[in-house]
Amino acid sequence: MHLEGKSERKAARRGQAAQGDRGGRILIVDDEVNIIRALKRLLRREGYEIKTAESGEEGLEILKKEQVDLIISDQRMPGMKGVEFLEHAQQICPQSVRMILSGYTDLQSVTEAVNRGHVFKFILKPWDDNELKDVIRQALAMARLRSENQALNQELRARNEQLQWLNAHLEEKVAARTRELELRNTALENFQYILHEMPVGVLGVGDDGRIAFANTWAQRHLGRPGMLLLDQPVGLVCGPEVGEAFEVLRRDKEEFALYVEGQGTDLPMRVQGAPVRHAQGPCGYVLVFIDECSPGRKNE
Repeated sequence: MHLEGKSERKAARRGQAAQGDRGGRILIVDDEVNIIRALKRLLRREGYEIKTAESGEEGLEILKKEQVDLIISDQRMPGMKGVEFLEHAQQICPQSVRMILSGYTDLQSVTEAVNRGHVFKFILKPWDDNELKDVIRQALAMARLRSENQALNQELRARNEQLQWLNAHLEEKVAARTRELELRNTALENFQYILHEMPVGVLGVGDDGRIAFANTWAQRHLGRPGMLLLDQPVGLVCGPEVGEAFEVLRRDKEEFALYVEGQGTDLPMRVQGAPVRHAQGPCGYVLVFIDECSPGRKNE
């Protein structure tokens, strides 16, 4: 009882494995109709889709219309031999696995089949049914692996092409962005140079009331000798009148203009102040000092 149950379980597992290997398209080519019938009887319960041909020429016509996973061909057929047929079949259906059936065992036929037809197995007639069915399962498993590998290779090529396209466009975008940054940097350098060389004083002031920027004119004419203007309070550098006007500007965010003399400099000056808002929200201020005694203003 125990031995019988163990044997039944082994048979069931073999049946499940065989069931898992079922499926596939097979082309049988043999000039002997009885051989074709015998193979179809042997495989009718295996779940395969079977095509048949009685000559190599007929088999090639079938392959031109549809692909198969496994080709089983007789070696000695009138007209086109099995090796010649499989050689042509390999060009038409390269993913298929190819097998030779032959009643002859000469070494030349075996070598020719392997070299020219890229044959997976050389099976002798008469064959062992169980052995042949196992070989066919192995061949179809190989065909599935080939098909999967081909699909993976195609996907890999497609992804590589996409990656190459993205890299090429990324390089273009990086080059364009680099060029844009270079132009902006050049423009900024030019702007800073012009701002420093302007014949008027320019102060940039933070919302805390301390000087964050001073151009050359402002550094030369405002404040006490030797005083570094940066981070100094506006009132300390420009005098109380400008300091008070700045506090109103900071509170109300409205432009002002006034005339001052003798505060931080001996030159009479017109002072204008205005808020400057950054695009992201922070607010700063700009103060412009115009020398009322400059040569360009004597006739006003």
